[in-house]
Amino acid sequence: MKILILGGTGMLGHMAYRVLSKHHEVYVTCRNSFKNTLILRSLVKKQNCIENVDALDIASLGKRLQELQPQVIINAIGIIKQKKAAKKPILSIKINSLFPNEVAQLADEINAKLIQISTDCVFSGNLGMYTESSPEDPIDLYGRSKLLGEVTYSPHLTLRTSIIGRQLQGDSSFFEWFLKQKNGSVNGFKHAIYSGLTTQALCQIIHQILTQCFQLSGLYHVASQPVSKYDLLTQLNLMMNLNVTINPDTQFCCNRSLDGRPFILKSAISIPSWENMLSQLVLDVPHYEEIITV
Repeated sequence: MKILILGGTGMLGHMAYRVLSKHHEVYVTCRNSFKNTLILRSLVKKQNCIENVDALDIASLGKRLQELQPQVIINAIGIIKQKKAAKKPILSIKINSLFPNEVAQLADEINAKLIQISTDCVFSGNLGMYTESSPEDPIDLYGRSKLLGEVTYSPHLTLRTSIIGRQLQGDSSFFEWFLKQKNGSVNGFKHAIYSGLTTQALCQIIHQILTQCFQLSGLYHVASQPVSKYDLLTQLNLMMNLNVTINPDTQFCCNRSLDGRPFILKSAISIPSWENMLSQLVLDVPHYEEIITV
């Protein structure tokens, strides 16, 4: 199956290439030339990189799609919550809201399937165990912009989830931040409830969707067993021997857990346990030691 990943250098995009290229013909886009994208060169062959793709230049992307004719497009481009750009309305709306809908139209022209990745931040976190039919109530620009970017008409598929994983550059992600706390002290929120996945687990699930239930379309929650951020940090701390003092914090409350049962029932795809996902994450650490640049 020919797959194009939009945003090959990001936390999700590069992992999608690592996982899916073992089974499919996979291409990635990058904003600059391949020559100047050093972090990709150890992972992707030049012939599998579509260079100089700007999400703000949709006409140019359309030409690339017509040339490549992928069967599946995975959108891993987005303005994430942790970045300063997430507070810029025009850019956030263009990238998180408008761009996925434009890509869906381009996909329609070549009979391709778009897989759009959305977020648990379309919910406030006041209730928890949200279903696909729960009223969305995002509290910030990030959540609102991602909600508008959900593409749910057939044959396209939007997966609401949340991810943790490694970055090729920078340290804005949850996992990279925690690695830097070695021998230090952090607060662990006991009432911040999380039901996300590791990037590796999500990409393995996407592979299963493509090979086992390709016709799946619409909107689905892909969620793990809910866990508190305190417990998640505690498990990582022990498994990686980071010697971080984790101070329990019971003041902050946010439960954005998703109910993923409809997805499991429809797809017959099982969700790995946190023990399994974190074990994979820890085993994967040596892979990044030589390629990460900060």
